[in-house]
Amino acid sequence: MGKVRLYTPSPEEPWFVPVLSFNLEGVPSERVGEFLAKGGIAVRCGLHCAPLAHEKLGTLETGTVRVSPSVFTRKEDMDALVLRISHWKE
Repeated sequence: MGKVRLYTPSPEEPWFVPVLSFNLEGVPSERVGEFLAKGGIAVRCGLHCAPLAHEKLGTLETGTVRVSPSVFTRKEDMDALVLRISHWKE
């Protein structure tokens, strides 16, 4: 599996927005999104209507994978995301 690169700061209560943007090193965000979708995990991929933000992050060409947990997201849901990502094979 490629290295996971997190673009958002580590969440620290109470001052954070529950949005995580990441990429798998060398893998287009859309491919990661398709892989997660096949495992029943919904994420958004691409530029998220924010090309200037991606230009600053250096992700204008690849976009990012965005996870937006909410009050309805269970720990098991996040564990499933991490497990699915750990099974990525190029």
